[in-house]
Amino acid sequence: MYNRTQAMSNWQAFNLFDRVSKSKHVTARDRALADYKKAEMCVYNCIRAISDEVAFTLLDQVSKNQQASDDLRALAEITKAIMRYQNRTHAITDEVAISLLSSVQANSSLSNEIREDAENKKSALLYKLSGFDPRRMELMRKLYL
Repeated sequence: MYNRTQAMSNWQAFNLFDRVSKSKHVTARDRALADYKKAEMCVYNCIRAISDEVAFTLLDQVSKNQQASDDLRALAEITKAIMRYQNRTHAITDEVAISLLSSVQANSSLSNEIREDAENKKSALLYKLSGFDPRRMELMRKLYL
């Protein structure tokens, strides 16, 4: 997926995740991870096997799946916000994306790495929404704290 090996193409990896996602012989947690990986491959432009709408739907399902780990659900929320930042979905508003990122950032049960990632993505989204104006950015940051 990140060009770390030539043993498997992105297409083969996607198909493997798809088979795991549909298998009845794996746990619900593993199926959720496979769904997340399929959507992630789309969002990060590794493969275009599914549309942005389908990727968003998969991420939404993973983020609401109580059998998935807290970290995986948080990663799905972050990735949904990334899709909004990139204007690849209109399923959520910028305000909802900021709210998702704020929730992940505030969740003390998550790893520091995930919380910091959410904070960085939130800052980037606020900066974009401010029209890249540092003064407006500070006002928006205070508004969304």
